Parts: sequence; C-alpha cells; structure tokens
Amino acid sequence: KGCDTIAAKNLKNSALGQGSYLFLGPSPQSLGLFADPKHAQSGLTIDVRANPLNPRQVIVLVFSNSVDETAAALRKLSHYGKYGFLFFKQGRISRKHIPESTRGIHYTLMTEPGGEYVADMKSFNDIIAQLAQSRVVYVGEQHTDYGSHLLQLRIIQALFQADPHLAIGMEMFPRSSQDALDGYINGTIKSEKEFLKKSKYFSSWGYDYRLYREIIAYARLHGIPLVGLNLEKTIVSRVFRDGNLDGLSAEQMNEIAPDRDLDVPGYRDRLISAFSAHKSGDKAELFGGFLQAQSIWDETMAQSIVEYLKAHPDRKMVILAGTGHVYKDSAIPLRVKRRLQIRQSVVTSRNFGDTGRTQGRRIDFLLNTQFIRLKPAQKIGLLLKVETNEQEPNADRVRIIGISPHGKAGKAGVKKNDIVLAVNGRDVHSIEDLKIELVDKQPGDSVTLKVRRENMLLPDKELELKVKLSSMTMTGIMPPGHPR
Repeated sequence: KGCDTIAAKNLKNSALGQGSYLFLGPSPQSLGLFADPKHAQSGLTIDVRANPLNPRQVIVLVFSNSVDETAAALRKLSHYGKYGFLFFKQGRISRKHIPESTRGIHYTLMTEPGGEYVADMKSFNDIIAQLAQSRVVYVGEQHTDYGSHLLQLRIIQALFQADPHLAIGMEMFPRSSQDALDGYINGTIKSEKEFLKKSKYFSSWGYDYRLYREIIAYARLHGIPLVGLNLEKTIVSRVFRDGNLDGLSAEQMNEIAPDRDLDVPGYRDRLISAFSAHKSGDKAELFGGFLQAQSIWDETMAQSIVEYLKAHPDRKMVILAGTGHVYKDSAIPLRVKRRLQIRQSVVTSRNFGDTGRTQGRRIDFLLNTQFIRLKPAQKIGLLLKVETNEQEPNADRVRIIGISPHGKAGKAGVKKNDIVLAVNGRDVHSIEDLKIELVDKQPGDSVTLKVRRENMLLPDKELELKVKLSSMTMTGIMPPGHPR
C-alpha cells in the first residue's frame, strides 16, 4: 500500500502525532499511548483507535500469536471494514464491534447546572465512615486555596483516628525527595528548615509552604509516612516545552511510568479545556506536549501509589493532589485501578468541583468549604538570578538583577548586580535558601542581607544591610535561568 515500515527502536516520539500507524505487536510507543490494552494472548486482534496526539489520524493495534492465525484471518478482513475491533480465532471471527462515537458536530451553548436532593446530603462523620472503607482516598485541592488544605487536614485526622495505619501521598514532592520525607517523619532531620532544604520543596513545588505546613506537622507528630509521588519538575516541563519525549535521557525515561493511556474517554477533552486557559493555549501545536506531560504526571503518580501499597499491604493512603489529577474516571484513580484492583474514593471541594458526573470529571463527594487565602507572604522585593559554578559544588551564587519599587530593599541600600552571600547569617547559594529563611517572617520583620558589591577598579565590598519586609502580591523572586 506504499506505507513506510520502521522498527520501533527508530520511531521518535515526536513523529507519533504526524500520521497514522499500524503497530504490529506491543512496543514502547504503543504502551505510551494506550498502556496495555489487554488483548487476548492467542488468535489475531485488530484494534483501531483514534491517534490521541492527532485525532484526525488513526492507530491500529495488531496482535497475533502465530503466522497461521494471521494467514487464516487475512483474507476475511475486507468483509469487516465498518468495524473498529476484530478478534479472530483460527480464522473464525469471535468478537467484533463498532466503537461508540458522537454523531455530528456538537457545541455546548450553556452548561446545565447540577445539584443533589437535599435529603441525600450526608454529615461529615457519615462521609468519613464511607471513606474509611476505601484503601485510597483522594482529596483534591485548588493549590492556592487554604480552605482546600484545611479540608485535607480534617479528613486526614478523621481517617487516622479511624485507622492509624495510614500514609499520605503528596503530588507536591518528587520521588527523589523520599529520603528527606522519611527523615523528617522519623526525626533524623531535626529542623523544618533542614527539611525544606533537603526535600527541595521550593524548587520542586514552589507554592506557599504555609498551605501544607499543618498537614506535614500533623504527619510528623503522629509518625504518618509521607510519600513523594511525582516526577522531577524538569522532566514534565521539558516534555511540555519540546512537545515530545525525544529529548529525555535514558535516566529520565526510567523515571517515567512506561504504561501510559492517553485514550481515556473524556481525558483529552478535559485537558483541551485546561490548555486553552494556559498562556500557550493559542498554540495548538503545543497541545501534544501538554497532553503527554499530563499523562506522564498522572501515570507516574499512579505507579508510585501502587508500588507503595504493594510494599505496605497493611496501610491505606490519603492522596493530596490538584483536583485535575484526582478525577475518578480519567486521572490517577483510573490508572491505579488498571494496575491494582482496590476500592478508591475521591473527595474535592465544592468551590472547585462540578457535580462529579461529567465524563472525565467524576468524583464521589463534594464537600462545602470556604475559599480562604492566606495573608501575603513577606517578601524582600528582589529579582534574583542564580549563577551556576559547575567546577565547584555549593559555590553557586545569587545575583540581584532587579529591585521592586514596592519593597524596602532599595531604601536599605541594596543595589542591582549585588551578590547575596547570606541572609540572617545563613549562607545563600540558591533562591531556595532565601525563601526558607522567610517562611516564619511576619509583617514588619526585618532581615539582614550580606551582599558583595563588585568594583572594576577597587576591591569588592562586603556589606550587611538591614531590609524591612513587605507584603507584596508579586512574587519578586525569579526561578533560576528564567529572567523576565
């Protein structure tokens, strides 16, 4: 038919969205698009799917356990052109069906409101009693809403009181932070600042630590294991930026769950909606990278959960993650179910959930919470850039590349191009070091910055400057390598 034939080892991830493919047997690429479709291990199976990375194209999954099975069925294929799934056994058709699809073109003019019968509303204790029967309970969050996190804490407390054999899985930490999480819970890491440093919280997640502080403190008080679920942020960001997985190293690929299902009903539609709200949402060619980035995020967290549950059969888990990651029929729970058959429940706040019945967005319980924002964190008001020293470890330096007019640093004598050496006597080699020192600061507090001021003709000066903090809504602190 004039088709190209290519070995799986030579097929780049970036090429998958550029055409239609016939996969002859399982391959890393097919597992990364559809996971394991659980085809019969005998006979001939032909399974036609829309290409998740380009729905206008198709991908055909073919499995056969022998040349004889294939030959016996081939001459009959022309009779079954309208079907999307065929299974032959010794040349005889055993199963056939036409995949469901939407007829015509549909546009939603107005979303219909959902609700519930008031008499069916349950008390918190009744809901906890039902949640306690599940091995995994997901509590979705809107990251910046303190009310969501208070709900998470209350559910953790109630479930721990019902059964102390509990663990907390957190989207906020990558798996590489596990030693730090274990050390803080078992007491080998003594201080909170040391924990923040070793877990790389601010570089891995970055949202205000105060949102999660009480949850982590409760876990430490009661010895509840904290489990890092996520990938390194750099991996997900690169896949989104590049639009494919081709640029990842072998070591990075080993961190990603190999089985990833992009063909879950409702998943693509839900992510299109999220992508359109993103600053790159007007660039349709970037959606393939967004889709794959989200899938490796969800699948790897699911894999982490299953690995922990299998290693600790006596424990249940509460999972803390963004609402978009906990929908029961398209996000982490479905991917956990594919790997391990257990009872799971999903809870989210009514402020950020829908009725829980829309395809791709299903949940079990919507709980009423207040939308609460913490008071703005205290900030120095500096734009910073990390200058890396590749020859000498722990010798990176943080340079000031801008000073906010809304802060007090300029009045204290801080100048652009100063190098921050220390804050309150603690050495600074990263923006993270500075953020850790500010965690407990209150309105009106001051910090002492030690800076080096370089001079072309005269010796460099080292100065200690006292800077009063201010509550600015702008972050004022930049990630390394991303000046703007």
